[in-house]
Amino acid sequence: MACTFNTMRPKPYDGTTGDLEDFLHAFEMFSDFANWSEVKKFKGLKGMLVDNAAKWLQRQDLEEEATYDELVQLLRARYGLTPTQRFQLRTELATITQGQNETVDNFAERVEQLCNKLDTDEEVTTHQFIQGLQKNIKQHVIRCTPKTMSEAVSAAKAEEGASGATVQTTSNVEEAVHEVRGEVRKLSEAISRITVTDEVAALRAQTGSQVLQMPSPPPAPPATMCQLCGQWGHIAPKCPQLRNYSSQEGYVPQAPPPVSYTYPQRRLPRHMVQCYNCGKTGHYRRECLQHQLQQYQGNAKGLTNNRN
Repeated sequence: MACTFNTMRPKPYDGTTGDLEDFLHAFEMFSDFANWSEVKKFKGLKGMLVDNAAKWLQRQDLEEEATYDELVQLLRARYGLTPTQRFQLRTELATITQGQNETVDNFAERVEQLCNKLDTDEEVTTHQFIQGLQKNIKQHVIRCTPKTMSEAVSAAKAEEGASGATVQTTSNVEEAVHEVRGEVRKLSEAISRITVTDEVAALRAQTGSQVLQMPSPPPAPPATMCQLCGQWGHIAPKCPQLRNYSSQEGYVPQAPPPVSYTYPQRRLPRHMVQCYNCGKTGHYRRECLQHQLQQYQGNAKGLTNNRN
């Protein structure tokens, strides 16, 4: 009993290290365990303040009839949370959720720590705990309609155990199905190998155990042409006719005749045509207006000379 009592005793609060709400929560648990009265709690809390916190308490004008709750309010006003810190903690409490692999006990502990720092009542703590649970656990807890935080934690732990068993059973079934599929795949491969072996044996028996060979592809046509005889497959210096001619007397090798190519004549586009009369582009000489004018003038001059 003495060992448990000393173990639960909270560490003194100096006003600089540690969190005030954590200290007050630990002191509340210790005083409830020791079954202290309000007067003894007031004296015990004063005795737990050391260093800066004790000096600050000496400067306070506490009345003789001051209560434990008044001392707690003074401590929170001096060493409590700032408005910014309180807003951050409220935001964190409103958005807190249970992790994927987090147990119900760990999540409940996190919620209670935040609520203790904000000094919220049990109803708010229970509500935020239920809202932050995983979906399947949350639905079960809401159906149970818990009144206190302990009832909500008990219902959540019961559903957590059932969900864990279901997940374990599902995983075992999936592993068994995976093993069965593997055996079926191996059996199918063995059957296909046996079928192919039987077909090959039957085919060999029909062909007299001869090895089947695929027909070779046709040879590719030669890519060279002789310019002497015009045949494919060799060049002019290795032409058979050249060897026959060289065996005759008085033969002088000559170069092969050049290969002439004729291209079809194509008319140039209109914008590239140049007139031979005026030198301008865009028309032929027969269409040239200057040429037609010259012909007209020449004809007119000839008629005038004939009249004279």
